[in-house]
Amino acid sequence: MAITIVSIWNHHIYKDFKTDLSFLVILDLSLAGVLVAFNGWNWFLALTGYTTIEFWSNMSLTSSEKRETFDYSFGNVSDNLYAIFGTHKIFRILSPSLSNSPFTGIEWSFVLHDEGYDNEGEKILDKEMQEIAAEEDKNDHPDELLEEAKNSQ
Repeated sequence: MAITIVSIWNHHIYKDFKTDLSFLVILDLSLAGVLVAFNGWNWFLALTGYTTIEFWSNMSLTSSEKRETFDYSFGNVSDNLYAIFGTHKIFRILSPSLSNSPFTGIEWSFVLHDEGYDNEGEKILDKEMQEIAAEEDKNDHPDELLEEAKNSQ
């Protein structure tokens, strides 16, 4: 719209409504700036593999409050973009698509569990890890569970 208004600067309509149209030019340019900044922020997050919540939660903690949390991002930019768009091809990334995301989210629960993190993404303490491993060992041997059940009756 700003281009249209600038193109009629020498027209009598512009001279009649100069204050209103000048306001619209300023408003259009400021909104364009906001959209460029928002787009840049989202591309930064996509390239680094963070979400906004992860980014700000890591930035808001002081060094004494930092805790070991799971990093959901991948090692390189291409894999981070694949996690969002489902393709490595730049043309397809920039094209509109209705395809499903390549990850459902359930994959992360298995990775978190295998790496020793709880469901919030925080590192489980060693004692808790031993208790969880003991519980899993119990679940891995159904014959022992049957014997325990018989003995308890």
